[in-house]
Amino acid sequence: MFFHKSQSPEVRIDKSDMLLMVKCFVKSKMTSKMQCVIESDESILIGDIVHMKNRDYNKGYGSIMMDKLLSYATEYGYTTIHGNLSIIDTDHKERLHHFYEKFGFTITEYPKNRDCYYGEIQKILTEVNI
Repeated sequence: MFFHKSQSPEVRIDKSDMLLMVKCFVKSKMTSKMQCVIESDESILIGDIVHMKNRDYNKGYGSIMMDKLLSYATEYGYTTIHGNLSIIDTDHKERLHHFYEKFGFTITEYPKNRDCYYGEIQKILTEVNI
């Protein structure tokens, strides 16, 4: 990812008891965020990745937030990051699968939808991922 120096993103993590927010800022303005839930001392659930403007897709913000989340999880000893694949996102399923696969997530699609999900993602963190 190449960003113009004046638009180089800053990524911050805000943590409360059970919530973890990975936020991306450009010129001090939040462009996107990754909402996560800390389920245990070992597991983080990715809830949603939100871009403040629809046109902020494919600019690399999701990737730098995921890099930050993976670094954070490894540093603090989490062993699993996982999430659900929503049926709302089926119109861009290929792009979504590519995104998670490039970070080493395993994608499992269900034979039929479960509630509002068509599948799940999971990444087991090991020292090799550092």
